Amino acid sequence: MSLGRPASSTDGPMEAAVNAVVAAGVTVVTSAGNPSSVEISNQVPAGFEQVLAVASTTAADGVGPTKGRCSGLSIPADSASVFTTDGGGVVISAPGEDQENVNKGCFISSVGIESTQMGGGTTRMAGKSMSAPHVAGVVALLSDQANTGLDPTAVAGWIASGADLAGTVPLDLPISSYSFDGTREGVLSAQGALNAMAGPFFFERRLQRPLPRNPHTSGITFRGWPRLFD
Repeated sequence: MSLGRPASSTDGPMEAAVNAVVAAGVTVVTSAGNPSSVEISNQVPAGFEQVLAVASTTAADGVGPTKGRCSGLSIPADSASVFTTDGGGVVISAPGEDQENVNKGCFISSVGIESTQMGGGTTRMAGKSMSAPHVAGVVALLSDQANTGLDPTAVAGWIASGADLAGTVPLDLPISSYSFDGTREGVLSAQGALNAMAGPFFFERRLQRPLPRNPHTSGITFRGWPRLFD
């Protein structure tokens, strides 16, 4: 879901609806939000406990000025996006923009990720509405490989455990308004999530039925999460 607003006292029905969907075995991927001045605990639906909240990073190295007071300053790939909401509860970061460039006036500009658009053709857009779909796509890939229903908590665990450069990224933005939230959850890795799903170290019970599209997991004893499959 690429939507959100500040949390309020009227959020109960929305949270109940999300919880019902998750209880039915659907993984709910949400954008953490675009206001960089708040944390997801102050946003809905990203702040709900049952969702898989996604923050935004840059996908490529940006460029910076060669003259002036910001000479030599640039924003590398896997940096937290200047617009991203973050905070405890974010499961994973994913690219929400191609890159961020710094001009000679020390202002940051965002270059969007190229995507298809309604009516045909492509356009470039930046924001959490671009990062969350990356994660939703990997959730679909996991489900396809398993060829069965997957527990949303398990899916979130695989994605988090398979993150690229966990503990290292997202990198800090070189601006005074950026505040590190204490967690470097890493950047989404489709292959890492698949490896985590196939690995022998998460789940406590033996799979009850074979997974024809992923023979590496059939009959393996997993440890960790409870309820895996419907």
